[in-house]
Formats: sequence, structure tokens, C-alpha cells
Amino acid sequence: MSTQRIDVGGFVYDPSTGNTSRSTPSSVLAAIGARARLWIAEYIRRRAFRRAERELYMLDDRMLQDIGLCRSEITSAVRNPVQERINGAQPPVAASF
Repeated sequence: MSTQRIDVGGFVYDPSTGNTSRSTPSSVLAAIGARARLWIAEYIRRRAFRRAERELYMLDDRMLQDIGLCRSEITSAVRNPVQERINGAQPPVAASF
């Protein structure tokens, strides 16, 4: 019969013996490192979105119209580029010749 050790919140439960013990420091550090990497990646992603929004807001209305956006669609276009715009406008359709 196979039993698995369960690690929850820094404690390890071993079903074969019924004992609960503290996790090893290396596993705790690994979990903290994984969380830190996720946090850093999310921070970098949010910064990139803000930078793209800022650059689009600096364009004039004519340039935005040329790329198929209006000022109210900038945030939704940056954060959700593939799907339909939040305000209901359809994304531009590529012309086929």
C-alpha cells in the first residue's frame, strides 16, 4: 500500500505513522522562493501593461484611429488584446484581397 506524505503550511503529515512534523528548512525556503518568483513575474507583467497604456495615451486621436482604437478602449486593448473590446466595439477585421 502506497502512502503519501502531505505537506501543508510548513507541517508534514505522514499517514503511515500518523505523525506530524515540521517541514525541512530547505522545503520552506523553496516554497518562499517560488512565491517570490511568481510575485516578481507578476510585478514585471503589470509594469509592462502600464508602460504600454502610457505610450498609447501619449498618441493623438488620429494615430489611435489609424490603429483602430479610441481613447476609451486603450486599457481593454492592452489587457485583453485578443477578445472583444469591453465597450462593445468589434476588433478590426483584416481585409482579404
